[in-house]
Amino acid sequence: NTLFSDEGVGMHVLPLLEEALRAAYGNRKNLTVEVVEGGTDGLRLIVPVEDAENLIVVDAVEAKKPFGTVLVIEGEENIPVYYGVRLSAHEIGLPEILFGAKIRGRLPKRVALVGVQPASLEVGLELTDTVRAKLPEVVEAVLGLVDRWVREELGEESAVRAKEDVRPPS
Repeated sequence: NTLFSDEGVGMHVLPLLEEALRAAYGNRKNLTVEVVEGGTDGLRLIVPVEDAENLIVVDAVEAKKPFGTVLVIEGEENIPVYYGVRLSAHEIGLPEILFGAKIRGRLPKRVALVGVQPASLEVGLELTDTVRAKLPEVVEAVLGLVDRWVREELGEESAVRAKEDVRPPS
């Protein structure tokens, strides 16, 4: 949710992530990496989650860690423990979507959450400087997961961009 400062980390990292994924995997014919903007309507994510072979979610997480800490949590069974930022009791969040996919037998093979501990959830359209500075680390975490999963799936090596090629938006 881009209206609550660091809660919008997923939205703010999308352009960097799309660019980095295109650079790393754009010419691969045997690989499809899709970036989906989740917004605030969890229900509309049910179909993309159930259709995904592998799933990486980027979002703010309340993990009681220092502000800006980037966490990589793998396995759908581990995500509800960390996924705690709720702005409304009526929200359908990632744990509920994963649970629904699981009981319907449509859970992706691999699930990971790349989360950032927010410094602020106050009303505001911009990320805090602390979280904005972590965007390259978030991109690298996603690229690392994709690279490992590609190698596991295809049994081959793949190139990932260098850290210095990933920069926060100005």
